[in-house]
Amino acid sequence: MPDDAQSHATQGAMRATGGHTGSGSDRADLVMDALKQRIIEERLQPGAKLPTEAELCRELGVSRSSVREALSKLAALDIVTSQRGKGTQVANMSLSPLVESCLLYTSPS
Repeated sequence: MPDDAQSHATQGAMRATGGHTGSGSDRADLVMDALKQRIIEERLQPGAKLPTEAELCRELGVSRSSVREALSKLAALDIVTSQRGKGTQVANMSLSPLVESCLLYTSPS
């Protein structure tokens, strides 16, 4: 990725996580938002590699557990995929999780 695009995304992410206030879950949500922003701003395509957990920790100034929780949430939403030894990549971003959630909430009890 170009240095200026990475710098811009990192600056935005650091603003999003600045201050480190709130619970670990709050920080994970901020990391999640920063990663979604990076994917959008850098127009990352499915299969594009994201930085390692350690790199994200350094860039965003958060703990590894906050990064892992954010990546887990993004994986549940089909925004990223993580594979041991291959790292984290942008997923195909299907609407399946959204559709399944809608069906769950609209199904008769």
